Amino acid sequence: MTLSQRISTTISNECKLTDKALIQTYIMNRKDAILSEHINNVDTIHEPGYGGLSYYSTKLTPKNRNHNGLIYAKTKEDLENKIIAYYLDIQEENKITVRMALIAALGGNEDYFDKTPKRTLQRFDKNFGSLSQIRLSNLNEADIRNALDIFVSTRPTEKEFNETVTSLNKIADYCQYEHISVLDIRETVSVYRKVRLTGKHLWKTVSKQTKNLAFTRTEASRIVRHALKNPNYKGLSVALLITTGLRAGELLGLELDDIYADDGYIWIHHTEDTKTYQILDYVKENKAREVYLSDEAITVIKACLTFRMADNSSSQYLLLNPCSNDGKMHLRAIDDYMREVIHTEVLGYGKEREARSPHDCRRTYASLEYLSGTPINVIKEQMGHSNVGQTWDYIKNVVEASERRNQLKGGHLIYEDVKSCEPHNIAVNAF
Repeated sequence: MTLSQRISTTISNECKLTDKALIQTYIMNRKDAILSEHINNVDTIHEPGYGGLSYYSTKLTPKNRNHNGLIYAKTKEDLENKIIAYYLDIQEENKITVRMALIAALGGNEDYFDKTPKRTLQRFDKNFGSLSQIRLSNLNEADIRNALDIFVSTRPTEKEFNETVTSLNKIADYCQYEHISVLDIRETVSVYRKVRLTGKHLWKTVSKQTKNLAFTRTEASRIVRHALKNPNYKGLSVALLITTGLRAGELLGLELDDIYADDGYIWIHHTEDTKTYQILDYVKENKAREVYLSDEAITVIKACLTFRMADNSSSQYLLLNPCSNDGKMHLRAIDDYMREVIHTEVLGYGKEREARSPHDCRRTYASLEYLSGTPINVIKEQMGHSNVGQTWDYIKNVVEASERRNQLKGGHLIYEDVKSCEPHNIAVNAF
């Protein structure tokens, strides 16, 4: 039975009419009412091309299903059926096996796979063969954990592990796209990484350089001063990340109308999906918020506005990039700038040190604010975290190191006057 047929059956069962013509009218009106309610109160149906997508799409208000709030379909009719099925709580019929789902996710016909999907399927068959014939509807966490345990027992390298787990992520994406209700495969794998692999030294120990990637105060100062002295969109974007603590997607989705520099704050309620470049009407953890600006952040944002207004673009976004297809800044450009310009030219580092990422600017903001005396609850609200624990994870390494260093008294071996010390000073001086 197709999804459309299941919808009609469900609606007709809730209808108390007996006349077939009236039942059909009731079904059509019920469908139209659901779609109208969704479009008016949740999100419109976006056609291919919107935000760079290749399919019809819309956003759902999560009720009792695990997905990121977006659904897709190749035709408008399919998308409408998925919306209606969602609100009627109709679960997708699921008779396909895990391996069949992977094949469908990779293109649908393994005889015509090119090199990359064929390799993904081969890795799955080799390392996750125990999952192949399990139906998606019967798949549970124990099945995935057992398959991962068997795979890990072969002592794969970190690269081999990540490349093989990609096949599971492909299945998760397929289930989301097809609106199939199964357990959260990505979350299961993520928990396995954190719990099962912690302390087992499966791979080489992470070097200390990668444990604390926040910029120091001196480094952050050089970056911000360089951006103000040599204004360009990429440099100013990094300076904004450091002085505001925004997520990269939040900054990339920032519009001119959301900036209230004279009042000292910006309104964050959009974010850019850094993979699809789609502008989403919500932010992580639904933390739409006013981000208040320090004096230095106001200086940076006003410099950015001055530079932006000199560009006679009709775009509503703050950060532009004439080299991109849509004319606006994206994460890749900022990341490249941090590696190629900030790491080498501004800070003067080479290959002996790992370049920082845009998200490390967020760690820098949290750390420097805390070390400057800002209460952690204030930092939490600024950054849009749901609890203080999340904020502390960003700053604990920097703060603990700084506090420990400041509490060390030393042995007074160099800087204290030797004559004022103990009686045996005379012997020391004579020596």
